[in-house]
Amino acid sequence: MRIVKAWDRFWFEPRETLTLGVIRALAGFLVLSYALLISGYVQTWFTNSGLVSSQTAQAYDGPYHFSLLLIWPSATAVWIVFGLLIVFSISMMLGFFSRLSCILVYICLLSFDHRDLIILNSGDTMLKLLTFYLCLSPCEASFSLDAVIRRRQRRERPNLVSALLNNLTYGASGPVAAPWALRLIQIQVSVVYISTVLSKLPGPMWQNGSALWNVYNLSEMMRFPLPSLFHSPFMINAASWGTLLIEFSMAVLVWFPGTRLFALLLGALLHLGIEYSMNVPLFSAIMLTAYLSFLDLSILWRRFLSTPWAHKLKLAAASESSKAPGEPLEGREAPVPRQRSRSGRRR
Repeated sequence: MRIVKAWDRFWFEPRETLTLGVIRALAGFLVLSYALLISGYVQTWFTNSGLVSSQTAQAYDGPYHFSLLLIWPSATAVWIVFGLLIVFSISMMLGFFSRLSCILVYICLLSFDHRDLIILNSGDTMLKLLTFYLCLSPCEASFSLDAVIRRRQRRERPNLVSALLNNLTYGASGPVAAPWALRLIQIQVSVVYISTVLSKLPGPMWQNGSALWNVYNLSEMMRFPLPSLFHSPFMINAASWGTLLIEFSMAVLVWFPGTRLFALLLGALLHLGIEYSMNVPLFSAIMLTAYLSFLDLSILWRRFLSTPWAHKLKLAAASESSKAPGEPLEGREAPVPRQRSRSGRRR
């Protein structure tokens, strides 16, 4: 019975939705960044006049990969889907029709990824999965224009500036909801790392600690050269085995409250090193965004609300509320005028 209750709490006990909102906004920004990165190569990689024809892509991918660009392979269709990807990613980032935007972004990402699997890296797959899980979540509940609009509509006489300021100061953490979609993101992060460790462990170069020598000397993927200190045998061994330990901690230790922050810090340092040394666009940013699923950002927000900056925002929200005629201040009732008796005295 205790296990059943713990299972129910894990998946369905309501928790804050601010974390989901922030992940949605960052994921939308990353999708927009992805679109801008490939904008100069759309003709080369995704049209029949480029390097990979739609027939070649279908033969390589197999019959079970959905893509709008395989259904309509014309160059015009490719550019239309690309334009839609940019529009929907901005909408997703701002939280405007959040759930619908996530679904449409996911369809566009699927279409580009399955049109040319040859050029994908693990970051592209993780971004696609992150978007899919957001489609299943109440990602519109917090940190979104949807939340601002709902707050505005609940007021007697809507004032957009007032609703926005009130959302920032009072309601940004949003309502609570069952966290099962957030749990899926957490489990996905663990699956990524445990599968990575299991695939590396049988390799002789990972066992003898020399695996990162190849990484440090692979000029095709090098972003910035590492200091000569990191090329010593001792540092290569330490970095190779340390990578395995960090990935194991992100698969296992991140689930325990006492070791969670330590594991997340190690994982962040690992990805900062990858971002510096390897030219794998957006991969580290995508993984660090997924890390946020293990944090409760509403705690940080409550700390922010106690700062002088938050106090100024609250005063601004109250000021904007008072400007709207007949609109009561947030959390207060409108004053009721006193009636006069026949003698002229107030009751």
